[in-house]
Amino acid sequence: MRSQCRRLVCSNRNFTLSIIDKSLPQPLVIPEDQVVNKNEDAMFHCQFTATPDPVLEWFFEDHTLLSNKSRVTVFQNGSLLISAVRPRSSGMYQCVGTGHSGKKTVLKASLHLAGTVNTPHLPPSNPRGDVAPFEMRFPGGRAPPQDPCLWLIVLP
Repeated sequence: MRSQCRRLVCSNRNFTLSIIDKSLPQPLVIPEDQVVNKNEDAMFHCQFTATPDPVLEWFFEDHTLLSNKSRVTVFQNGSLLISAVRPRSSGMYQCVGTGHSGKKTVLKASLHLAGTVNTPHLPPSNPRGDVAPFEMRFPGGRAPPQDPCLWLIVLP
């Protein structure tokens, strides 16, 4: 007896199938780089969406941040507050959203202390509007932020 089974192939050259993994955390709020003065507060905002809700964690220089420390607070909405910023607070912060399947989405933002200006060669009677040399120093020997910025020096 002959078999009645046939092999059927369905194809379409212009067809695209997209599978959306809703468990992968998608950024809603992306943290931004911060430059603050010493002893000021810094706030990073971060939020993800996923189904089910993702777990959000903050890391500093690849180490988990503990929010029970007196100067670090992680709020329920995902925001991170660093109170009274010190030189050792400068560096790279990571906001990590972990979905139900274990997949992670990592967002990064840096924190820098504002630099101090030394003007050792500034003449005591420099007229307003005159150009004067100055030297920018950043605490801890760190490099200045790479983003373009405007330096404004107010002479007494």
